[in-house]
Amino acid sequence: MNMKVITLLTDFGLDDFYVSSIKGILLKYEKNLNIIDITHNISPFDIKKGAFILYSTYKTFPKETIHFAIVDPGVGTFRDFLYMEKEGYHFFAPDNGILTFIYEEYCPLFKIIFPDIWIKEASFTFHGRDLFAPAVGKFLKGEHIEMVPKPNPVLFEYKKPHKNKKGEVKGSIIYIDRFGNCISNIPYEMVKFGKGKIIIKGKEIALWVTSYKEIPEGKIGILKGSISTLELAQNMSSLSNFLNINFGDEVIYTPI
Repeated sequence: MNMKVITLLTDFGLDDFYVSSIKGILLKYEKNLNIIDITHNISPFDIKKGAFILYSTYKTFPKETIHFAIVDPGVGTFRDFLYMEKEGYHFFAPDNGILTFIYEEYCPLFKIIFPDIWIKEASFTFHGRDLFAPAVGKFLKGEHIEMVPKPNPVLFEYKKPHKNKKGEVKGSIIYIDRFGNCISNIPYEMVKFGKGKIIIKGKEIALWVTSYKEIPEGKIGILKGSISTLELAQNMSSLSNFLNINFGDEVIYTPI
């Protein structure tokens, strides 16, 4: 029998009992399970960072993988828990925007209805263990989960890439990694690589490279990142600190 694959993505860290408790509940329902930790080091409450990491990793797993994400600042409040299917992948997550980069209107999306007894006995501070994980466990086991269609999920706002008639593309920074590299949402295919400039925070950048090592000390380079969008970086230095770049900052590509 093939082991079912499920990934976990949380902001729990590894110093507490939270991650192991989630895994324990899942294994109670399905022992033949391969649990993969995407990360538990999301900055506390950082839904946007969690959304990007989930988006950038989910397709690297085999089809039918279940992705279970818990970055849940609203724990203990009345927010929905969602199930979504996309392209053969299954997603479970609270309705707080963490599915923003993955969700498409054509995706089947549902709100989980928890049994009253679960709600009555659940801790107000650990819905991930007492409500979310049992629902995912029942799905793993092939048992019925009560759910209803969810038409309007919570999605956070960000500037999506747009190309005008002059070939200028406007997008935004959607992720800053631990090295300070700034990843935009402008697809590589929307620009002419090596022919143009990037403007961000009022600074013009026109150095196009294929690796970080090609960037001279103190300079800023433009390169094709690992998710095939334009990335801005410095060599062995944090560009985000250098220019005080944050999530959502506008990025403009201007052709030459």
